[in-house]
Amino acid sequence: METAPKTLSIEIPDFEGELKIHVFPQGRNDLLVRIENLADLFDKTPETTPMFDLRTYAMNLYSANNAGSSDTDIKVTERNLSNNQDYSDMIAAKFEWKTRDGPSSVVYPADQEADAVVALQPQRIRVFRVQY
Repeated sequence: METAPKTLSIEIPDFEGELKIHVFPQGRNDLLVRIENLADLFDKTPETTPMFDLRTYAMNLYSANNAGSSDTDIKVTERNLSNNQDYSDMIAAKFEWKTRDGPSSVVYPADQEADAVVALQPQRIRVFRVQY
């Protein structure tokens, strides 16, 4: 007789928005975490940029899978959306197209803490590699 798979209960840090999280295993102690704020900018514009505590979420994942243990080092690296290179490498190699309007005026808000507490404005998707 087969038994049902074990379900883990993982505490998600508070977030002001409509959060969607996907976790993809890439190897032993290596995860890809894709976070998305589904809130619509036109329906509910936040007064401040919503922040998500990615490091706490990653520690909660580790603790849930290791009998409550939280004794580990975590390395978090932001990846581009297709997960084929680090985000910082993508920005460094990005070609600046010459246009009549000049460079784009879009400026993303800064993270509260780089690769730990990240900014996630409405309709934004970010991808992170988490290694334990």
